[in-house]
Amino acid sequence: MFKRYDKDGSGYLDLNEFEEVVKDINADFGMGPPNAAMVNQAMQESDLDGDGKVSPGEYWILVYKILSIRAEEEVRQEQTDTRTLKEKLKDPREIKKFKENSLKAF
Repeated sequence: MFKRYDKDGSGYLDLNEFEEVVKDINADFGMGPPNAAMVNQAMQESDLDGDGKVSPGEYWILVYKILSIRAEEEVRQEQTDTRTLKEKLKDPREIKKFKENSLKAF
């Protein structure tokens, strides 16, 4: 994946190349295109050694952070769904519906 963004083959992502990374991340999260301030902030946070470019190692740290955030969001959503189901199942009518729908699945 890193090579896809490293257009000049330098082994690093400069600010222009890194902007494409941020655009793709925003799109994956359903956000609009990033502005220059967002790209600059993401670059500063990702450029751990402060050399003005993102190395493959720094890129993969960023990918790991993004995947961690996504996993946390999925866990929170499942917890919310479980709480909602538990609340519904306190109502005897909902229990009956749940049982009926569960039997239909088989």
